[in-house]
Amino acid sequence: MVTPATRQLLKETLIDELQALPEILRKAENEYYHLHHVIAIKRYLLESGETKFTKSLQVEIQQAEAEADRQKAEVDFLRRRLASYQSIASLLSAP
Repeated sequence: MVTPATRQLLKETLIDELQALPEILRKAENEYYHLHHVIAIKRYLLESGETKFTKSLQVEIQQAEAEADRQKAEVDFLRRRLASYQSIASLLSAP
C-alpha cells in the first residue's frame, strides 16, 4: 500500500527528473553527433593522404568509434528513461 506522502514524493521526484532529463539527453545527443563528425574528418584525412601519421590516425579513429558506441548507449538509455518516466507520470496523474 502506498501512502499519500510516498506518492507525493514520487511525483516530486518524477517532476524533477522530467525537467532535467530532456537537457541531459540533448547534451548526450550533441556529444554523439560531434563524435561522428570528428570520426568523419579523421577518416577523410586518412583516405585523402593529407597526413603522414596514418597509424596514429587509425588508432584515434578506433578510439573515437569506441567512444561513439558508448555515447550511443548512453543516448539510448536516456531516451528509454525519459519515456519510462513520462509513462509513470501519466499513470500517476490519472485519478
